[in-house]
Amino acid sequence: MDAAAEKEGVIMPRLRFRDVVLRGALYGTAATLIPAVVSVTAGAYTWHEHRTTFLGAITLVSLGVSVLFWAVGGFFWACSSGDIRRLRDFRTVSGRSGGVLIWGAAYVRAGAFTLTIGALTWLLTALIDASQGIGWLYGRY
Repeated sequence: MDAAAEKEGVIMPRLRFRDVVLRGALYGTAATLIPAVVSVTAGAYTWHEHRTTFLGAITLVSLGVSVLFWAVGGFFWACSSGDIRRLRDFRTVSGRSGGVLIWGAAYVRAGAFTLTIGALTWLLTALIDASQGIGWLYGRY
């Protein structure tokens, strides 16, 4: 890397909030395929009530964890006062409070990840309930 792109071993430019949230949402969207495929195709979740209970549990747990990650990540992000670093910049951190510079972005990304999983599984549950007993998506009675 050249001198303009690197300052004291830290990759420049610093992370931006929008980019961190978008990447976390992208990962969450991809990860939602796992509970969607499991709930629709797995033999244990062929009954309608089991399917909606499974997706409802994933929704509630992921939204609860998301609130925790957003709160901690937002606090760390605010404490770092604009010096947000990537995980690969861990060796450039000095001092006791230097970890906040890295973990703020990690928690915000994890919060966006879990929020996306919660929202999409909730939408999948609503789609399954809206099928009104017609087709393979609803499941057995």
